[in-house]
Amino acid sequence: MSDAPENSRQQVMIRRLALLTAAFAASCSPKPPMIFSVSGESSDVCTFTHNSHVVLAKDIPALTQQWDGKSAVIAAAGNTPYRCIGAIVFNLQRSGVRKVIVTVDGKPLPKAP
Repeated sequence: MSDAPENSRQQVMIRRLALLTAAFAASCSPKPPMIFSVSGESSDVCTFTHNSHVVLAKDIPALTQQWDGKSAVIAAAGNTPYRCIGAIVFNLQRSGVRKVIVTVDGKPLPKAP
Protein backbone atom coordinates (compact mmCIF):
# COMPACT_ATOMS: atom_id res chain seq x y z
CA MET A 1 0.00 0.00 0.00
CA SER A 2 2.93 2.34 0.38
CA ASP A 3 3.44 2.33 -3.41
CA ALA A 4 0.11 4.09 -4.05
CA PRO A 5 1.27 7.61 -3.03
CA GLU A 6 4.52 7.15 -4.98
CA ASN A 7 2.59 6.12 -8.13
CA SER A 8 0.27 9.08 -7.68
CA ARG A 9 3.25 11.47 -7.44
CA GLN A 10 4.79 9.94 -10.53
CA GLN A 11 1.55 10.35 -12.46
CA VAL A 12 1.35 14.00 -11.41
CA MET A 13 4.95 14.56 -12.48
CA ILE A 14 4.32 12.86 -15.82
CA ARG A 15 1.24 15.04 -16.42
CA ARG A 16 3.20 18.19 -15.57
CA LEU A 17 6.03 17.16 -17.85
CA ALA A 18 3.55 16.46 -20.67
CA LEU A 19 1.94 19.90 -20.21
CA LEU A 20 5.32 21.64 -20.18
CA THR A 21 6.41 19.75 -23.28
CA ALA A 22 3.18 20.66 -25.09
CA ALA A 23 3.53 24.32 -24.11
CA PHE A 24 7.15 24.39 -25.27
CA ALA A 25 6.27 22.71 -28.57
CA ALA A 26 3.45 25.22 -29.17
CA SER A 27 5.78 28.14 -28.52
CA CYS A 28 8.34 26.76 -30.98
CA SER A 29 5.95 26.05 -33.82
CA PRO A 30 6.74 28.18 -36.87
CA LYS A 31 4.39 30.95 -37.82
CA PRO A 32 2.77 30.78 -41.23
CA PRO A 33 4.48 32.93 -43.84
CA MET A 34 3.51 36.53 -44.49
CA ILE A 35 1.67 36.75 -47.80
CA PHE A 36 2.16 39.71 -50.12
CA SER A 37 0.76 40.48 -53.53
CA VAL A 38 2.77 42.60 -55.90
CA SER A 39 1.71 44.26 -59.11
CA GLY A 40 3.14 46.89 -61.35
CA GLU A 41 2.16 48.98 -64.29
CA SER A 42 4.31 50.40 -67.01
CA SER A 43 4.23 53.74 -65.16
CA ASP A 44 7.10 52.83 -62.77
CA VAL A 45 4.68 52.29 -59.88
CA CYS A 46 4.80 49.04 -57.92
CA THR A 47 1.95 48.15 -55.59
CA PHE A 48 2.46 45.85 -52.60
CA THR A 49 -0.49 44.53 -50.61
CA HIS A 50 -0.67 42.51 -47.40
CA ASN A 51 -4.01 41.43 -45.90
CA SER A 52 -5.82 43.53 -48.55
CA HIS A 53 -3.98 46.68 -47.46
CA VAL A 54 -1.55 48.60 -49.64
CA VAL A 55 1.91 48.62 -48.08
CA LEU A 56 4.68 51.06 -48.95
CA ALA A 57 8.13 49.57 -49.48
CA LYS A 58 9.50 51.71 -46.64
CA ASP A 59 6.93 50.19 -44.24
CA ILE A 60 7.86 46.55 -44.90
CA PRO A 61 10.56 46.40 -42.16
CA ALA A 62 8.10 47.56 -39.48
CA LEU A 63 5.48 45.13 -40.73
CA THR A 64 7.87 42.19 -40.56
CA GLN A 65 8.89 43.18 -37.03
CA GLN A 66 5.24 43.06 -35.95
CA TRP A 67 4.76 39.68 -37.64
CA ASP A 68 7.90 38.14 -36.15
CA GLY A 69 7.86 35.50 -38.85
CA LYS A 70 10.83 34.28 -40.82
CA SER A 71 9.23 33.48 -44.17
CA ALA A 72 7.14 35.23 -46.78
CA VAL A 73 5.28 34.37 -49.97
CA ILE A 74 5.02 36.88 -52.78
CA ALA A 75 2.21 36.37 -55.28
CA ALA A 76 2.71 38.10 -58.62
CA ALA A 77 0.95 38.08 -61.96
CA GLY A 78 2.84 37.04 -65.06
CA ASN A 79 3.00 40.62 -66.31
CA THR A 80 4.45 42.06 -63.07
CA PRO A 81 7.73 43.84 -63.80
CA TYR A 82 10.75 42.13 -62.27
CA ARG A 83 11.81 45.42 -60.65
CA CYS A 84 8.63 45.24 -58.51
CA ILE A 85 9.26 41.64 -57.46
CA GLY A 86 12.92 42.41 -56.81
CA ALA A 87 12.04 45.45 -54.69
CA ILE A 88 9.83 43.50 -52.31
CA VAL A 89 12.29 40.58 -52.11
CA PHE A 90 15.07 43.05 -51.27
CA ASN A 91 13.00 44.79 -48.59
CA LEU A 92 11.88 41.52 -47.01
CA GLN A 93 15.41 40.12 -46.87
CA ARG A 94 16.76 43.40 -45.53
CA SER A 95 14.11 43.18 -42.80
CA GLY A 96 15.34 39.77 -41.64
CA VAL A 97 12.95 37.46 -43.47
CA ARG A 98 15.03 34.36 -44.17
CA LYS A 99 12.89 32.53 -46.71
CA VAL A 100 11.08 34.28 -49.56
CA ILE A 101 8.99 32.26 -52.00
CA VAL A 102 7.83 33.95 -55.20
CA THR A 103 4.84 32.62 -57.11
CA VAL A 104 3.85 33.83 -60.56
CA ASP A 105 0.27 33.15 -61.59
CA GLY A 106 0.00 30.76 -58.64
CA LYS A 107 3.07 28.66 -59.54
CA PRO A 108 6.36 28.82 -57.66
CA LEU A 109 9.32 30.01 -59.66
CA PRO A 110 11.79 27.26 -60.50
CA LYS A 111 15.05 27.27 -58.58
CA ALA A 112 18.17 28.31 -60.46
CA PRO A 113 20.38 25.39 -61.50
